[in-house]
Amino acid sequence: MAQSIGGSGGVGGASGTSAKDSNVAITLSLGGAGGDGGKSDFVHVTNFDTGEILTKGDNSYGIFAQSIGGGGGAAGAGSTETGSAETSVSLAIGGLGGVGSRGGDVTVDNHGKITTLGYLSHGIFAQSVGGGGGASGAAANTSKADMTIGGAASLPSGDGSNGGHVIVNNDGAIETWKDGALGIFAQSIGGGGGCHRFRHHHHPWRTRAWRGRAIGRWRWRLWR
Repeated sequence: MAQSIGGSGGVGGASGTSAKDSNVAITLSLGGAGGDGGKSDFVHVTNFDTGEILTKGDNSYGIFAQSIGGGGGAAGAGSTETGSAETSVSLAIGGLGGVGSRGGDVTVDNHGKITTLGYLSHGIFAQSVGGGGGASGAAANTSKADMTIGGAASLPSGDGSNGGHVIVNNDGAIETWKDGALGIFAQSIGGGGGCHRFRHHHHPWRTRAWRGRAIGRWRWRLWR
């Protein structure tokens, strides 16, 4: 068995701000970005013509070679909260998801004899997997002010990365005896993108009488 696995990216820190009992409140919150996944290295396995491999159990591969890129870290959330105030200007932003790392290249050279006797026991298993992207941070903005200007937004989630090249060179003899056991299994898989977190903005529809209906209708269309 030969394997290389990149480490996952770190999780971004959450951020929060709060203000209350003021005439004018100005708040901003930005969640931390998730770390990028660590790189996995190449994997190369050679079985010479004098080598003979025999496995007897189920799920027992003759040669197992795999490289997995690290997944991107999830981003931190951003949140703001404003209590009683005449005017509130507030913005909450969820962080950017980390990018997954590319899977390393995998090469297997077999010149010898491989025999597997169990179910799902491939003669050669060679695989490269790209890391998935990290989730973006959630964002929430809450205000009780008479008039609120602002909102909540989440930055993009992280991109997944490609799997690496997978090469199998075989001039040896491979025998498999049970169902689901392939002579050679070679695969490259790209990582999926991260999920996009929700954003939420809430404040009651309170405003002064001389602004009342026009402002109220405008805010309803904008936030709901």
